[in-house]
Amino acid sequence: MTQAELTLAAALGSAMLTAIASLGVVWFQERRRGEASSKADLVQAIETVLGKSMAITQRAQVWSTLAKTYSGTGDQFAVLLHAREPINFQTLFEPMIVDQEEMSRAAARIWLESDQVIVAIANGVVLAAAEVASVVMPTPPTGRLARKFGLHVQRWDDADVEKVEQAMKRLGLARKALADRQRTILRQPDIDLFALPDDET
Repeated sequence: MTQAELTLAAALGSAMLTAIASLGVVWFQERRRGEASSKADLVQAIETVLGKSMAITQRAQVWSTLAKTYSGTGDQFAVLLHAREPINFQTLFEPMIVDQEEMSRAAARIWLESDQVIVAIANGVVLAAAEVASVVMPTPPTGRLARKFGLHVQRWDDADVEKVEQAMKRLGLARKALADRQRTILRQPDIDLFALPDDET
């Protein structure tokens, strides 16, 4: 092989090595970007579970308070006599159903992307949210007049309020467990997630 051929071969070999190295760098960068995107999607899914569970808690609290004000006999007659608007169940519960659906989709993402601990805690949040929704869901009106006027004939007393509050408490603890775990993964300091502005620090 002549000197020119050796020089050409060396140049081609160098160019090939450079090309391979460049491809390796591109592959590594794409892989890093893919991992970063996957982590961002996972964090977003966890945020969705946390946020939607908060929304369900707030809607349940509103419903519990409202149902209590409609539970008296006088309140039922007020609706019957058109002195008071009946409860609009669709307006109250459709948003809660949407929250649950979005939470379920986010939990499915967590199933695909996260570890066993996060999956288990997220499952706990979803189940606790479902419990809150079930305890506030009213029984359908019974009887001809009740169906016609949309009367809420189920009495909502202090025991029902307590049942809702206990379910919301369990959901709050489940939500806190998920947030605490994620904060640990993100290397955030431990804080009191239930703290209020007037609490001592």
